Amino acid sequence: MLITFSGIDCCGKSTQISMLERWLSDRGKRVVCRWIRPGYTPRLVGAKALLRGLAGKRALPVGATQKRETFMRNPMRRKIWIYLALSDLFVETAIVIRFLSFLGWAVICDRYLADAEIDFRINFPDEHVEAWTIWKLLNRTAVKPGRAFLLQLPFDESVRRSVLKQEPFAESEVNRSRRAGFYETVSNSAGWDLLDALQTVEVLHRSIVARML
Repeated sequence: MLITFSGIDCCGKSTQISMLERWLSDRGKRVVCRWIRPGYTPRLVGAKALLRGLAGKRALPVGATQKRETFMRNPMRRKIWIYLALSDLFVETAIVIRFLSFLGWAVICDRYLADAEIDFRINFPDEHVEAWTIWKLLNRTAVKPGRAFLLQLPFDESVRRSVLKQEPFAESEVNRSRRAGFYETVSNSAGWDLLDALQTVEVLHRSIVARML
């Protein structure tokens, strides 16, 4: 059982994942949650921090910083970073999740491959990662979700919630707007169950549970 949640920041993914995890656990399911974001899975972040520590360097700061932007301007570094991120996604979606599913775990993912593609289109528009052979191979070998939910939230409401939450590494409004546009463009072709994230938390949870039955 693989269940994925997609949507722009502040649409309520974390809340709904937590509620669904409890609902499944109450029914005797063993549940594990995974966070899927290119280059930023806990495994890859830990590995990069370890390597930089062994080399006597500080960990790169989190978020969009000048130092990170300078690092990514180098074409070779940029491509190496993307290949590492794609390789890590392969390990996560084709091996780890498949193994957990084989052992009988219900796996809930905060974001999945469609979200990763949107990340690449926003952050590396000139690279056209979606056309790379390794990306196509990744899509063919990754575990396919049994349920894939897209929490749809208007861009303006996403910004309002972000301000209220005082997110430390909030995405720029330009990129957030582009991301919202991408989600709207692919919402009818990505196989998502579409949910109105403006509903109350409880109503939204009931809608998700109804689709699980």
